[in-house]
Amino acid sequence: MVRTLHRAVVAGATAAVTLLGLGSGAMAGGLLNWGAVTADLTAPALPNAQVSALFRDVGSGSTAYALGQNVALPPASTLKLLVSATALADLGPGYRFATTVEGRASAGVVDGSVYLVGSGDPSLTSGDIARLAATLAQRVHTVRGAVVADASALSGPYGDGWDPADNDAGWQAIPSALTVNHGQFVMEVRPGAAPGDPVQVAVDPAVATDVRVTATTVAAGDQTTVNDLRVNGQPAAATVVGDVAAGASPIRLTMSVRDPALWAAELFAADLARDGVHVDGGVSVGRAPRGLNVLASHRSASLAGLLYNQDKWSINVSAEDLLRDVGRAQYGAPGTVSKGIAAEHAWLRREGIPWTGAIYDGSGLSTIDRVSAADLVGLLLKVRRMPWFPAFEHALPVAGASARQVSGTLGEIGLFTGFHGVVLAKTGDVALAENLAGYLRTSSGQWMAFAVLVNGLPFWEAGWRQEVKAIEVVAAP
Repeated sequence: MVRTLHRAVVAGATAAVTLLGLGSGAMAGGLLNWGAVTADLTAPALPNAQVSALFRDVGSGSTAYALGQNVALPPASTLKLLVSATALADLGPGYRFATTVEGRASAGVVDGSVYLVGSGDPSLTSGDIARLAATLAQRVHTVRGAVVADASALSGPYGDGWDPADNDAGWQAIPSALTVNHGQFVMEVRPGAAPGDPVQVAVDPAVATDVRVTATTVAAGDQTTVNDLRVNGQPAAATVVGDVAAGASPIRLTMSVRDPALWAAELFAADLARDGVHVDGGVSVGRAPRGLNVLASHRSASLAGLLYNQDKWSINVSAEDLLRDVGRAQYGAPGTVSKGIAAEHAWLRREGIPWTGAIYDGSGLSTIDRVSAADLVGLLLKVRRMPWFPAFEHALPVAGASARQVSGTLGEIGLFTGFHGVVLAKTGDVALAENLAGYLRTSSGQWMAFAVLVNGLPFWEAGWRQEVKAIEVVAAP
């Protein structure tokens, strides 16, 4: 994915090296070569790149190394650290979201419409919707109205600065109080049996989607070119166009849902029909009247569990939902981007965490977000003193972990494979920015909070290569 980013000015950025109160630079496990860190982060491999880097001891807070620590750069997904911390502080690690089915039912009949009411659960799945339908079907056989999705708990699809060219992509799904399957549907494209045959497309979930296929199978060895185009008028729809070579491996395409609430209603209605419940009306989006009875309900996993998945795999729409959730918790419904950002700033002020960065969303997708290494490291130091820190730390990707679900995006990208358990860090990449922020252990057994942000790269891998080299100077495998 390529975006145009506003470049930050780094005039006057200097490397300020101090050594955790040890003066000479000698550490119990040996000598840390901070000069090598500077060389890696200012290498010819990063021409014209802007860098903001900071390493501080987690015990004393002393600065071990700084290079442009106050330079504000695009944080990308390292910004998720802030919404995670705010949510843990404001909601608590044990908080659970409820999704309910509401209406008035007697003798197996819902008198009027049945309402699927969301509260902003970022982990809701199509399986959860199916279980809600099955629960309702145990007591109801007819709905004398429509299936109505109520997503009024949250409002506003985007923050400022999201690239509209990416709106159809799965990573830029629309936030909603009824986000199902992370606001995405998946298409797996396979070639037909012979050249000239249409390609085969499997859709998940297979209901409530409108996928049209014009792509064809071409001869084995020919170039495969597959594109997905949005079809207007459907909440979950696309047209698959292009060519797929015979014998080619399956291609996985992930699309965002255009109308998450309506899609949830369609999924729920399809599940009700499968379970033998007749619905007189259609599907729509609206607000549930007060005073209805709860006919079925689903509770999410704890917030700690939700953050584990969100931050390990950097799920953008989860962070966006969560930003609106904390805004609603602090300032009332509906939860919005502006309320969520206000809640984040209120928590930062309350805890005395210096923060000069500009925040426009929860995920870091915004091209105008700006955060410095000093902002992130200040946050990382403070949260270690919080009672909910274990949940925050547990959600960070762990370098070198053999279990994919533990290593998360660090393992996915293949960073620090030989550094198991000594580098825990949130990744962040957008356009030509590559960032890391988290904790690492030195050869002396000393833990540091660190952030390294690099922007203006010649190509996307360049940042990872140099950041890994720099951090491996400090961390001890």
